[in-house]
Amino acid sequence: MKKIHNKWLKGGLLGLLAIFGVASCSDDHFDLNTTNASGTLWQNLVATNQVDSFTMILEKTIVNKKSYGIPATITYKNLLNSSRVFTVWAPKNGTYNAAHWLKLLAAGDNETVEKQFVRNHIANFNYNGAYATSERIRLYNAKYAVYDVPDNTFKGVPISSDALYKNIASTNGTLHVLNGMAPYLPSLRESLQDNANVSDINQYIIDKDTLEFIKNWSTPGSTVNGEIQYVDSYFVESNKILPSIAMNEDSLSAAIYPSNTAWNEAISKISPFFNYKQKYSYYDADANKYRVDSINPDSLQEMYTKKVIFNNMFYSLREQPAFNIQTATPESVQQFFNTSDSLVSTNYYFSDYNYHQHKPYCNVLTEGKLPATSSNGYAFITDHFNFIANKTWQNDIVLDAEYFWYLNKEKSKYIALSSPSGISHYVSDGNRNDSVKGNVHGYVYQEFPSTSSSARPIVSFNLPGVLSGTYDIYVVIVPENMVDKSNLSPKKNKFNATLEYDYDVNGKASSITSPNTFESDPTKVDTILLFENFKFPYCYANLANSYPVLSLATVMSIADRKTVTPTLNIDCFILKGKDE
Repeated sequence: MKKIHNKWLKGGLLGLLAIFGVASCSDDHFDLNTTNASGTLWQNLVATNQVDSFTMILEKTIVNKKSYGIPATITYKNLLNSSRVFTVWAPKNGTYNAAHWLKLLAAGDNETVEKQFVRNHIANFNYNGAYATSERIRLYNAKYAVYDVPDNTFKGVPISSDALYKNIASTNGTLHVLNGMAPYLPSLRESLQDNANVSDINQYIIDKDTLEFIKNWSTPGSTVNGEIQYVDSYFVESNKILPSIAMNEDSLSAAIYPSNTAWNEAISKISPFFNYKQKYSYYDADANKYRVDSINPDSLQEMYTKKVIFNNMFYSLREQPAFNIQTATPESVQQFFNTSDSLVSTNYYFSDYNYHQHKPYCNVLTEGKLPATSSNGYAFITDHFNFIANKTWQNDIVLDAEYFWYLNKEKSKYIALSSPSGISHYVSDGNRNDSVKGNVHGYVYQEFPSTSSSARPIVSFNLPGVLSGTYDIYVVIVPENMVDKSNLSPKKNKFNATLEYDYDVNGKASSITSPNTFESDPTKVDTILLFENFKFPYCYANLANSYPVLSLATVMSIADRKTVTPTLNIDCFILKGKDE
């Protein structure tokens, strides 16, 4: 999540006011009509009865975003008394708890008062009520509000119809008087604040906030005491873990937040799948020796564990095919999550089926709760972490054999020198042999021809993305006549399988070899289970150089040559996650 902030740091009051400047708008809708205007917004606020509580708050509230390090020297009295153009909706005395906001200011909580109250009643540009329209406008705190002129309401709050308080023209905007305080709704991110039940996740998010000064985008001014003073400073506000929809007021999303109990459950449930060790060895073919990568296993385990939680936390309602955003309510969102056939989290918009939540698991994720409404969506807070491993983060791994960059050339043997990475065959309706049952994944398979008719090829592949979890491991073998209709008597394959894992610093691996020899069925695309319920002791996902290695070794006697081919035609390898 990133936001860019442009701060004009010039001397004096005008420079500070310009910090909060925006481009002028030439649309007639926003144009000032100063013919009947008398005084600035601030002067008219002071002169208007029944809003002195509001003016007292404005006079004490500092125009500030302290996290950006901007000098805090002006108040909203100064801002509304300047030439900047605003519209102000001022709540009448006695229609809200003004003492609450004054108490917060006295306690030094300027930020809350500014964002939730003051800026919630101010908008850039001039909305003078001259046009009988209902508009969705952006407020000074980046929230959105409906200003309904025909209905004479602002954020659903009635605007005073008394001629003394309605559409008060000013030299720098328009003042409206409200019969109540405009309601403030927190964003999905803000909804976590001041909620002790989700304090763990809230603190983790806060710890990921960053603010970076972009020197190349900033305009330097004079040099004081050897340091450049920037008159135009750009800052990029980021959060390393949150997607933009958590803060973007234009979004409409649902969040599944874990309570503190659920947060700890999630960590306990996910972290065993990211059980890294400190040293991983790998073969460096260029140097013809084994090398060792050293990592911080605890750091990686924590990072990827919490990444899983956040990857499945936010759901843009605009991206859910079966959801009608036009009629979104807490009840409709609740029903959608309870009955949906499929849910797509923000992190997996463009991914395949594997990474989506599917029926019947969708309805357990939110525990049937009614979500709380936020300014940009709906927030569930769950008592438990209800995501299932092999339906969420232990996704099935499908490794196509044409991905030759995963071919382990150091361990592969007796493959024809003319095609050491194999030969790709593309299957189409025009060339496929219809007598062969089944389909090839991605319409491509890889042929690994042997060096001779008597050779016994070994084909070895590095397995990417393997977690420290339990898998069923398969290979899909393609008949040799898949694209050769003239071959009426295809030969089968016979082979053993060996899985190597947990290499030590000298390159020696723990390994397991299939007790039986496998035979493929030459009449079909044959999916063969090599190892059942195999648990990898260590995680290999997200590592640059180290992998478990799966090898198929052809088994063929002289007597087999009539019915067995040494050439291996491999569609893909499949590792199916088994953990729940």
